[in-house]
Amino acid sequence: MQKHVLTIPEFSQMYGLNEATVRVDVTRAPEKLPAVLRIGRSIRFTVEAVKQWEVKNQQQ
Repeated sequence: MQKHVLTIPEFSQMYGLNEATVRVDVTRAPEKLPAVLRIGRSIRFTVEAVKQWEVKNQQQ
C-alpha cells in the first residue's frame, strides 16, 4: 500500500530538514514548503503537493 500523506517528521527526514524548522515554517513561511493538509491539529503533506513543490524548486 502506497502512502498518500507524510507527517512532519517523515517529510523532515526525507529532505534532511530540521523538524522544528519545518513546524515553524508551516505557520510563518508557508511559501517555503509544499501545501499542507490540516486535520484538526495534525499537519500532513500530501505526496502530490510534495511532488509539485519538488518540480517548482528544480526550476529555480
